[in-house]
Amino acid sequence: MPRIGKQQIIRLQKKYNSDAKIGQLYGISRQAIYQLRCGYDLPPVKIKNHDRDRLIKQDFDQGTPVAAIAKKYKLSRMQIYRIIKKQDAPKSELSD
Repeated sequence: MPRIGKQQIIRLQKKYNSDAKIGQLYGISRQAIYQLRCGYDLPPVKIKNHDRDRLIKQDFDQGTPVAAIAKKYKLSRMQIYRIIKKQDAPKSELSD
């Protein structure tokens, strides 16, 4: 596995916005980048996830089947259900 430093991951996150894209660049898995990021105590790119989650909720509210949403965003159906549930939860529940 290539040696990737903390500062390099920070720069790559700003440029590519996802662990999967960074992994493709180095020929390693998204999970390997995730583990490196966690080892350096770096957070994920939350802005991208927030926008994606809002769009997933909109698709669901418009009647798009969960399986189609999962395929569109390349996520599991279980993850789609978690996102929808999180979007429906009152803000006070999320802070617990």
